[in-house]
Amino acid sequence: MFTTAVAAARIVRELPQLEQTVDQAIADCAALMQSMALARQIESVSASTGQAAFLRLVKAQQNLIDAASEVHRVHGELKKINHEIHGGPTHNEECPWPDRNTAEAA
Repeated sequence: MFTTAVAAARIVRELPQLEQTVDQAIADCAALMQSMALARQIESVSASTGQAAFLRLVKAQQNLIDAASEVHRVHGELKKINHEIHGGPTHNEECPWPDRNTAEAA
């Protein structure tokens, strides 16, 4: 049976996984961008080669950063729900869910 305890346990596990997955995707975009920039430094490659790909990658990375902000907002909302249901910590108190980010997503 799916209870609030089961739901809470799943959320405690899945929320940090999601945060880490989004952060990893942002890092992967940065690594790809670095590789693309290094590839353009090869003597036989034009400086304009791959410019459209760069622009698309920048947009993709911005979308991931926006997604990360939304996930942080979800985290904040779930903290509020936890407090309402279980009397758990509020935003300014110790969170039972790992939150590796110190900056509040606006």
